[in-house]
Formats: sequence, structure tokens, C-alpha cells
Amino acid sequence: MELAEDDRVHLRFDMPETPPCFGAFHSLLSTHQGERLTITFRGETLLEANLHTTLGPSHIVQESRHPRVAIDALRYLSGLPDAEAP
Repeated sequence: MELAEDDRVHLRFDMPETPPCFGAFHSLLSTHQGERLTITFRGETLLEANLHTTLGPSHIVQESRHPRVAIDALRYLSGLPDAEAP
């Protein structure tokens, strides 16, 4: 995670390049090119973007304009013991 000067949170992650993981993710995104993508965490917007390019399994970067939600998601996905389940 990196916090930019404009309070945008950049989350970078890698995904296993397997059919059930990255294959499903790639299939979902590639069938919705040109559409608006909204990712939520615990019912709050984490990320909104227009899909224009496909992604590879390494170095995926999501930029969120919602720092509190992004940090909550990062803590949960990192498996921190005090992070509540969604």
C-alpha cells in the first residue's frame, strides 16, 4: 500500500496465475471492457474505474479515492487478527 499526496491509496498485489484465481478474474474483466467497474468493501465504495485494458497476474495496482475503506480492506486481506470479516 502507498498513500499518494492527493490522499489516493495505491494497493498493489499479485495473483496466482491459475485458472480458478487469475483466470476467473481476467475472464470477468475482459468481458466487460469499456464498462464502469465499482468494487465495494463492507458495502462502501473502494474503487471506481472504467475498464480499458486487460491486466496481468503480477503488479496489479488499484487506486482508491477512499483511503479509510482501502486501509480497512488491506488490513482484512492481510489477515490481521483485529480486522473484522465483511
